[in-house]
Amino acid sequence: MKYGLVLILILGAFSLGYWTGTNQAASDIDSNTKQDKPNALTQQDVEAPSVSPQTQNNEHYDADGLQPVKPLSNNGSDMFAESEYSNPDSTPTTRIDSPQEATTKPTPTTTDSLARRELKEWQEKYSEDLEARMQDVLGEASDFMFDKVSSESPLLTKPTAETPLETDIAWRYQAKQIVTDFINTNINDPATEILQVMCIQKMCEATLTGPAQQSAIELHIEFMKQKPFDLNNSSPIFFVKEDDSYWLYLILTFN
Repeated sequence: MKYGLVLILILGAFSLGYWTGTNQAASDIDSNTKQDKPNALTQQDVEAPSVSPQTQNNEHYDADGLQPVKPLSNNGSDMFAESEYSNPDSTPTTRIDSPQEATTKPTPTTTDSLARRELKEWQEKYSEDLEARMQDVLGEASDFMFDKVSSESPLLTKPTAETPLETDIAWRYQAKQIVTDFINTNINDPATEILQVMCIQKMCEATLTGPAQQSAIELHIEFMKQKPFDLNNSSPIFFVKEDDSYWLYLILTFN
């Protein structure tokens, strides 16, 4: 009996110790789990910041997970498109010359300006030469006829330099030859004398003298009928002398 009671006490003490140790271990594990859980959540929050769906689709994050980094395009051109040195509001600038620079720049001389200058100088010399030639042929009547010609001839009233000088010089020579040949071919009076044929800027002057005025009238008609060298108009100015001879000032204009 004595040994049976001792064995029962030993088994009871062992069972009590085992149960107490199991509960203590479970309690310690549960306590440790509750303490570690908040720390795990805090670490997760730091490592994975929340971003919007749009940001997730269009942007990446750098190594620290704090700064958004815009992805480069395939050709890498976006690297400089929004550089901190670029200015999207800037506009191209145009250099404007100062008033002093603008006034000191020489004005280029064009072919047309040369033709106008040459025509103006020619007109002054032509007027003096025509008056002298009329005095030689008409004598005392030259003053009256010169005033008439000066008021009616486009060579003296309204000459215009519409053709560049280089082109006009070549045209003058050709027109003079054609007008001279036309007069010699179509004049009926062999006594007719050609005093002058001169051409400039689509106009020609032909001065003639002869004993038969009718021959000169017919010449004017032939000019208007045949229109040589793209003739536009023929304008005659006659002066009939006391012996029925004539002096003809003929202005021919061309297209």
